[in-house]
Amino acid sequence: MVRGRATGWLQAAGVLLLAVSQSMAGFPPPAVAAPAMRIGLGSGEDRLVVLEAAGGLRLVDAATGNAPWKDLFQGPTRVVLLGAGEVRTIFRVQVGTFTSEEVAETLAARLGRELHEQTDVHHDSQRRLYRVRVGTLDQRTAAAALASRLVAMGYADAWVARETVGYSDDGRLRIVDQNYLEQTLELRRLVAFPAGRGLVKVNQRHYRGIIEIFIDDGGRLRVVNVVNLEDYLKGVVPDEMGPGVYPEPEALMAQAVAARTYAVRNRGQYADNGFDICDSPRCQVYGGADSEHSMSDQAVAGTRGMVVTSEGELANTLFTSTCGGHTEDVENVFPEDSEPYLKGVVCTPERDERRQVVSYLDGRHDLAYLSRAPDLARGIARLVVQGVVESAFITAEGMDQALGAERWQDWLQRLAPHLGREPLPRKDLSGGVRRGRMARDLVDLMGWQERLERLFQMADAAVVLGLAPGDPLPRKVREGGGPQLALLTRDSLIPFTMVVGPAVWSDEVRAVEALTVLARLAERYVDEPVTRLRVATTSGGKLESEEGESLELAEDLFLFGATERGPVPVGRLALTRHEPVLVHLNSAGRIDYLEATRPFRSLSDDRFSTRHHWETSISRKDLSRKLGRGLDFGDLLDLEVVRRGVSGRVAEMKVMGSKGTATLRGFDIRVALGLMETLFTVDRQHGPDGRVRTFTFAGKGWGHGVGLCQVGAFGMAVRGLNHREILHHYYTGVDLVLLAEHPELLAAKAEP
Repeated sequence: MVRGRATGWLQAAGVLLLAVSQSMAGFPPPAVAAPAMRIGLGSGEDRLVVLEAAGGLRLVDAATGNAPWKDLFQGPTRVVLLGAGEVRTIFRVQVGTFTSEEVAETLAARLGRELHEQTDVHHDSQRRLYRVRVGTLDQRTAAAALASRLVAMGYADAWVARETVGYSDDGRLRIVDQNYLEQTLELRRLVAFPAGRGLVKVNQRHYRGIIEIFIDDGGRLRVVNVVNLEDYLKGVVPDEMGPGVYPEPEALMAQAVAARTYAVRNRGQYADNGFDICDSPRCQVYGGADSEHSMSDQAVAGTRGMVVTSEGELANTLFTSTCGGHTEDVENVFPEDSEPYLKGVVCTPERDERRQVVSYLDGRHDLAYLSRAPDLARGIARLVVQGVVESAFITAEGMDQALGAERWQDWLQRLAPHLGREPLPRKDLSGGVRRGRMARDLVDLMGWQERLERLFQMADAAVVLGLAPGDPLPRKVREGGGPQLALLTRDSLIPFTMVVGPAVWSDEVRAVEALTVLARLAERYVDEPVTRLRVATTSGGKLESEEGESLELAEDLFLFGATERGPVPVGRLALTRHEPVLVHLNSAGRIDYLEATRPFRSLSDDRFSTRHHWETSISRKDLSRKLGRGLDFGDLLDLEVVRRGVSGRVAEMKVMGSKGTATLRGFDIRVALGLMETLFTVDRQHGPDGRVRTFTFAGKGWGHGVGLCQVGAFGMAVRGLNHREILHHYYTGVDLVLLAEHPELLAAKAEP
């Protein structure tokens, strides 16, 4: 296929086709209902965007509404940035942040004169601060040297920041249709929208509203979704708090209010780039229409127009994923901020409410034997509740005895239906069961004779059994079930400990060994005998589930607690509300088996997070390299916590090195160390030379720890609190108002 421009001719398969001629038809973009948001999609570093719409796509001049080429585009349509050079990375040194623009400008001017370096003031509208940055350096090492110079001048908080810039702003846009016909445009701004009532697909994601594509002043290709505020929130709330994981309407409503407030307050944060806010975690995550969920849609609709204010102004509704049981005063994380409503609060129920959160179940207390073999315990307990093994048999005396042939055949007869197999014919046998006989019976039960013959070599069997691999298997080994024993051992159904020693195929089997094998077989080939539900309450010998079931507890209840290494049998189990458990019901409909699926973490409302607590280690050398990217202290020697906040978060830390000491404060600590949170302790392992070899950080939480705790909000909703109570808990002394009643809060900030 020969590709040509749309203003010429296309020759394909020997046929001359007249290309589509340029159109100047007018197609004004559909109006976006107010209040509208301008959301920057992507990083701005791409040079290509792929657009599509069911029923056809229109691409028009943003200024006139005229189609600069075709009236309608079918299939994937590409808009490409031509020229404008390549986007590159530079390194700058941030000297400080200030609430006064005048102070920032004065400092920038003085540093420019003293250092003879480019110095700029950047306005951070999100935090309403002015950042002073110095230098435009191509190498991080050069920027680090400049930072050290500034530290020596008294600017202790100087650190290296990375920025991206474009080489030039003389780029042009080119449209490439689905047939690879192309047209280069003189204009720098397009608007894309569906010809019908559908959605625009941008790089495989669908969006409501319209899409603007333009070249910004820095020469970058920008893609902006212009969308109604409430429609925008439909794509934010489920990405920030997934309804599938946190299915509590009141928590989602609290998230919707916080996200709406954030969006309106920060309109125009990226006005210099032509949009309001971005679609990434740097602002708040926005996935467009593809992320929408009916439950979060209802949360947005149920709080329509509601925002958080303080003293008549929109609040800075910061939110964090997991606070570790306590949020932090904002100034201890973001030292430049001091909002009175962003105070650290406890994220744990009051003492009287804790009884509503946790309850206890009592089960079998005769599990001492199983407790010594936790890897085996669950499988055996499941064999009992499925009716394969007698409950009374699970004692130290019963399991340590030699396995009788009659009992072995009973177990196989009962297990066969669960495996989907026909029971083996019973044999008139007496005495005990040999290991080879056990293996032979299992191969017969599973119908694995062909597997044994075609997929397993006798030389391999010899190795497994500890025999000479070059010699044929002795007849007594073959007839005694040796090959079957070796096959099941290789496939991890029989433990290797059962094939250690001479003539293992002829050794008698203890009951516990047979149960181990049957438990492994059932775990691999029997459908799960349990169902999952979530605990609401337990009392009076009953378990109430969040699914609405009221289930009685059997007297001989097996209980299994969860640990990081797997379930273990327990006589008493603490359960918290909304905890997922696995249960088995006996023939009377009572729970005779209950297994917790996750370890007990805490009573705090954010206990549902997998990042509630964590631990990570890093060598001193690796941490020295990591910290050295933005700080100049020489070789790292140690870390010292100088000050902690109200929640215990590290608010100030010293980095001690061979060349001197550097200081980190607030959120910069988390970024520099690469940790999940600043709520942590530091342990040290020393080498033979007495120097720190490894730092181990044990911590709680994920995020910055300020404002609304998202998982904590879910926990509060589980306890029955509504979205207003949740918001007033995390944002101290605020008001909840409607935008419709306070239009002054919607003053436009971003210009197209």
